Amino acid sequence: MTTITLKGFIHAHVKQKWEDPSAPHNFAFFSFDATSSGYLMVAPYEFEYTLPAGWNCVAAEVSMLEAERDRIAAEVQQKLMAISKRIAELQCITNDVRPLDQPARGQEAA
Repeated sequence: MTTITLKGFIHAHVKQKWEDPSAPHNFAFFSFDATSSGYLMVAPYEFEYTLPAGWNCVAAEVSMLEAERDRIAAEVQQKLMAISKRIAELQCITNDVRPLDQPARGQEAA
C-alpha cells in the first residue's frame, strides 16, 4: 500500500447577507489559500492517506471517462429522438394543393 501526504488549508465559507447567521459554516479543504475567493482561512493542515491495495490511477481515469462517454451518449440519444419526433410530425403535415376554382375547406357555398 502507498501512503500519500496532502498539504493544504482548511477554510470556512464566508456567509452572505441572506444566509442564516446562526447556521453552521460550511468548511472546505483546498490545496491553496482561498481567502481571495471568499473563504476564511481556518488553518493550514496536512494529512496522510493510505491508498487501497491495487489502486490503479489509469483504471480510475478510464472508469471516469467511460461514465462521461455514457452520459454524453445518452444526452445525444435524447436529442436525436427529439429531432426524429419533430421530423415525423412535420412529415404528417400535408400541403395538398387544390385547384383555384375549388373553395377552401370550411368555405364551401351553402
